Amino acid sequence: MNCPQCHTPLETTTLAEGMELRRCPRCGWSDAGSGGQPAYTPTPASAPGEPAATGASRKTRIIILIVMVDVIITLAAVAFLLVFKKF
Repeated sequence: MNCPQCHTPLETTTLAEGMELRRCPRCGWSDAGSGGQPAYTPTPASAPGEPAATGASRKTRIIILIVMVDVIITLAAVAFLLVFKKF
């Protein structure tokens, strides 16, 4: 069986209770979860010489910051108009 996330062949481990646990060695996906639901537990698996994933890129963080500043300016303008009843 292959991983539903990255399609790598899954490793199977038999637990003491006789249950089988399937886990992806590449992305960390596992079929062991509460209520029989799959659990996704990512592991930092990067190739040798490849930096580990660090989250959002610098460009993405800058875009988010610009959007947040734009929202704050818009809210301040609306508050100003409401205070002076020009809205």
